Amino acid sequence: MIKWIGKSANTKLTLLLLITFFISCLKLGSWGLTETSEARYGQISKEMYISKDYVHPKLLGIHHFHKPLLTYHITALGYAIFGVNEFGARFFLQIALIIQLLLVYHISLILFKDKNIALNTSIIYFSLPLVLISVRNLTTDAYLNTCILSSIFFWLKFQQNNHKKYFIYLFFICLGLIMNIKGPVGILFSVIFILIYKRIFKFNYKIDFHVITGFFIFIGMSFFWLALLLKEDPLLFNYFLDEQILKRITTNSYHRAKPIWYYLLVLPLAILPWLIPSVQGIFTNIKTTLEKNKTKKLLAFNIIAIFLIFSLFKTKLILYVLPISSYIAILSSKILSEYKNERLKKYSIFLIILTVLLIVTFFLLPTIDHSFSINYKILSALTLALLLLFLFIYKRKDTMLSKVVYSGYLFGIVLLLGSTLFFNSNEIKINSVKPILNFIENNASLKDRKVVIYDYLLPSASFYSNENIYTISNGHNTVKRDVRFEENDGWKNYLIDVKTPEGITQLDSLLKKDIVLITRKNRPLADNLQSKQTKLNNEIIFGKWTLFY
Repeated sequence: MIKWIGKSANTKLTLLLLITFFISCLKLGSWGLTETSEARYGQISKEMYISKDYVHPKLLGIHHFHKPLLTYHITALGYAIFGVNEFGARFFLQIALIIQLLLVYHISLILFKDKNIALNTSIIYFSLPLVLISVRNLTTDAYLNTCILSSIFFWLKFQQNNHKKYFIYLFFICLGLIMNIKGPVGILFSVIFILIYKRIFKFNYKIDFHVITGFFIFIGMSFFWLALLLKEDPLLFNYFLDEQILKRITTNSYHRAKPIWYYLLVLPLAILPWLIPSVQGIFTNIKTTLEKNKTKKLLAFNIIAIFLIFSLFKTKLILYVLPISSYIAILSSKILSEYKNERLKKYSIFLIILTVLLIVTFFLLPTIDHSFSINYKILSALTLALLLLFLFIYKRKDTMLSKVVYSGYLFGIVLLLGSTLFFNSNEIKINSVKPILNFIENNASLKDRKVVIYDYLLPSASFYSNENIYTISNGHNTVKRDVRFEENDGWKNYLIDVKTPEGITQLDSLLKKDIVLITRKNRPLADNLQSKQTKLNNEIIFGKWTLFY
């Protein structure tokens, strides 16, 4: 065992980062890309990497301008280093996690000037399910959160270091990176923090040459890609403003509308290990006027502001409020540091029970529902190792606070490794179609056939087959592609609209070839198309998918 007691906070942080990085990379590529978001980012990055066109993102050969470029560029770099595979797609998410752990440590250190609180913040941050979800699934969110935290860190350094000028430049560069990951909505988190900070601490700073210069650097970074595109097609400005910003906020954009109470229900589960201290920190500090509690008030107000603003948006996903996790971790760390030993003991019991329940869930789920499976040998070994670690923690002569925080870290390890084991054994259940494509590839009579998907956008089918796939469009929202920016009709060869006579003719021609057809069980071929699959008289069920050949 590593001798932990007596080491400095910096040394402990270094060990924490190394252990966390190793664990987060363990079996990272052992499950397939999941539909639809991860597969979409993975496939766009693959097409970008293969074509070497790093300006015009495409999905299945059709321009896809929904998001700025930086996430695709980072993923393409992963492919260049590790190959076009799941590990390459997800690797830099783990780098983002390590950077985030460093940033929340230093932000907490700036705010509370206590290395123990800062270290505990990093450990708590790692154990938040919301954070772990973001780094196991390829989307923009982890990279966005990293840049938001960076912008806040550099802004705080600028405020608290006699306005050293290079920090304001780094701040604006981070804002520029945010724009290249998510667009204007991403800037909102940094702006909220600064406005609340200004309100509570009542600081004033005159705009000078460096601020103006930094602002223009931000503008240049933010609109460079857009400027390149607008030279080619001025209509793209309205597309970005209306389709990708306003409609996502105010309408049921991409069928992601949720009720106003969505985050009230889901967010507590996403921060569960530290729900109690974070809620306590919010409600005991929102009205405080004491100077010593102003920092806690800053954190509480940021949590409330993000929660309320994003609850008002029509479009909602849990990772949209990911930046709230840093404030949860910092505030929880501070609140826990104020707990008496008796209360900490009770909280440690709560964390142990929570971890045990998580392990039991992994064990029992395949028994309760036989459609799930898991490798019990590895799960048992993991359970034994964690039991020994719990015993090690509670037998050491350490503070009760440290024992609580390390218990939370073990919860995070169980969640991370247990989910990795679960994903690997249940790819179809987590919405990955890799087993279907592997079956086709490993079957000599099927491997050279064309892959046809019925009425669903399935980017990972192309990712794994390394071929152009055919998509039959019959009204489902996922197959409604935006083709207004296509320069030719080549896309029509692979997107077949069977609601048109031309599409029916094209389908008849396709079905004369050797193909395999993938449909969803709850959306079989329409009645008028059933007769067209007569020669596909073999079928295999893969969970909610059916393979015809």
